[in-house]
Amino acid sequence: MQWNGTIVIWYADKIAIFCAPIISAIVVIFLKPLIDSFFRNYLNLFPKLSGIIVSGIAFILYSCELYTIAFCFGVVLHIEYIIFLEFLFLAIFCFLYILKTRKNLQKQ
Repeated sequence: MQWNGTIVIWYADKIAIFCAPIISAIVVIFLKPLIDSFFRNYLNLFPKLSGIIVSGIAFILYSCELYTIAFCFGVVLHIEYIIFLEFLFLAIFCFLYILKTRKNLQKQ
């Protein structure tokens, strides 16, 4: 959908709804090596961190697709708040994972 303010002015073909998950999966596949290279110094300490980040981003991309489908059926959501909350949850989850892993490393 293309938006002009709060009004939809253009819709994609119905097949596009099936292309979005495929595009999301491709983005995630290419994003994992990039995140691994960004956190390469920390992968020994936090081996699951990049997987958590990639999974969180995939969840956000797929939830955007679900919100688009819901909008097509007349359900209006404030997606900007929902995406913000999803990113916030992902950041908190990563932070808690880092704290837990550091605590376990200190016990050893």
